[in-house]
Amino acid sequence: MTHGFMSPATAEPEAMPSLGERWRDARTRYGWFFVVVVFPCLAAALYLYGFAADQYESEAHYLVRAQGAPASSGSSIEKLLGASGSSGGGGQGEANSVADFLLSHDAVDALRRQSALIARFRRPEADGLSRLPSADPTPEALLKYYRKQVDVHYDTDTGITTLKVRAFRPTDAYVIARKLLGLGEGQVNTMNVRSYADAVKLSRQQLAEAEQALTQVQSRMTNFRQDSRDVNPQGTAEAQIGLVSKLESELSAARSQLATTVSLIGTRNPRSSPAAATRSPRGSAITSGCGCSRSSCRSATTRPRRHSRRRGSRRSASSSMSSGSSMRTCPSAPNIPSARCRC
Repeated sequence: MTHGFMSPATAEPEAMPSLGERWRDARTRYGWFFVVVVFPCLAAALYLYGFAADQYESEAHYLVRAQGAPASSGSSIEKLLGASGSSGGGGQGEANSVADFLLSHDAVDALRRQSALIARFRRPEADGLSRLPSADPTPEALLKYYRKQVDVHYDTDTGITTLKVRAFRPTDAYVIARKLLGLGEGQVNTMNVRSYADAVKLSRQQLAEAEQALTQVQSRMTNFRQDSRDVNPQGTAEAQIGLVSKLESELSAARSQLATTVSLIGTRNPRSSPAAATRSPRGSAITSGCGCSRSSCRSATTRPRRHSRRRGSRRSASSSMSSGSSMRTCPSAPNIPSARCRC
């Protein structure tokens, strides 16, 4: 130290780490990243570009529509909210049924017997990882590999089903797709035949029930005709209904006439009283037109009086009226002449 100042120290530069040290450091820090991401990507790229065989895809579209149902339209939101009633129903159900059939054991077994499915999936140009592992696989193993190579997707917006088939030769993919379309059409025809058979069976059952009910009704009608001794009950009933209607109309007319008579003449007139027209038999105590019974009313008429003839005089009106009957009144009804009392 001179003159109160410190002399600067000499700083040595840090040495750069070697490549091995940096590799070890990166492996320590990013080891899992290499294991999970880098190495699988490198392996997949190496396989796809170095060893994988080419695969060809055949795509087909078909539409399954129920009988009498319109084509489906509308978005998924409208169908979810129920705004579009054309989607779903029988067409969508049949389309899903066909899609399930194309991915089932039955379709695989049909392709195995008719189209040499195993041989098409074991072509010589196929690589070891892509081809079918065994020449005689079990049905479950073959179905598992088949579902990797065949894809069926149903679009709910358009109602169209898409079929995709992958194989190692273009002709193989095309033949398998055509064969699957034929199997799907046969499945639809089978469902239609079953539906028709069910409809015919139901119609025949309803016809048998209707015939049985008709037989029972005819038997009841025959028994009724025999019991009532009436060949045509319907005509008899119509005649009775017509007679009742006629009597009701006559009764209404009589009531209206009676009401008119009462309003014009009054209730004291014997013609306006409903009991005036009725005649009680002998020995009965039915009220007569004068309102009294037979037991209380006196004799209705008196014996005719004999008048001596006077010479040179004319018969007066009073003598002529008294010769026929007297004008005595009924004791129960003073206002009514006894000549009109019929009790």
